[in-house]
Amino acid sequence: MKFHIALSLTTLLLFAGSANAGPHLRPHPPLVCKDNQELKLVKRVINADAVAVIASDNCRLTLDSCEIVGGGNALKVSDNAEVKLRNSMVQGHGAMLISENASVSARGSRIFGRITTTENGEFKNKGGNTLHKGRGPGRRPHASPPADAPEDTPPADEPAPARLKPAPPVRCVGSDDIRLHNRLIKTGGDGVAVVGSCNIFLTNCRVEAGKNGIAVTGSGNVTLRNTEVIGRAAAISILGSGNVVAEGCRINGKIRRVGTGKFVNKGGNTIRR
Repeated sequence: MKFHIALSLTTLLLFAGSANAGPHLRPHPPLVCKDNQELKLVKRVINADAVAVIASDNCRLTLDSCEIVGGGNALKVSDNAEVKLRNSMVQGHGAMLISENASVSARGSRIFGRITTTENGEFKNKGGNTLHKGRGPGRRPHASPPADAPEDTPPADEPAPARLKPAPPVRCVGSDDIRLHNRLIKTGGDGVAVVGSCNIFLTNCRVEAGKNGIAVTGSGNVTLRNTEVIGRAAAISILGSGNVVAEGCRINGKIRRVGTGKFVNKGGNTIRR
């Protein structure tokens, strides 16, 4: 779930302290910074099931003496955003995903998990940092795993077929809203087909299709978040006026657009054609 923050810099500014302050850090909900916002958090802990901090669209964000823990990527930074880490700890299966001319600079911080840069994204090591490939011993997104999930459930942005619940192919000809979470759609035909004006949302899913992974021939829209789409004919085929929006996804196959609809890349996507 995203939390949109529109607070002034002064209301977020606290007294600086050590990144190891632990109990002295005040909790903060998962953060979305965008649209030229300029934010600063000091001595806060953000503990999220999926992505802890999303910065995009020219956001300017400073994290000072903070602890950022994500179940997937702790930080997702894209679209010319700039994040500065000072005396902080970042922890996730993926510590950072930096893309589309965005940057993260770090000084005096501890970083657990891989740092991935794509599409001119840049990580700037300003000194005094310790970088660890492993996740680290800090707080986990859950004190205990959900009842229906194994303890080592993979990050939300890396769905594993064996741990996703099977679902039949989706074909929508009406105007309904359809929302699927943590599902595996595996078929020899089209995985998701939009014929009418419905809106389909796939979060933490995987689509494996013998034809098109996502096929839009109507006016409806498909929104993909942290989802993998595989299609032999095409991963995404847009023949109508509807749009396909993707954020933090893996797209394996062609993106074909014949109609007036668009493929909207919201950042953090890996596209292999």
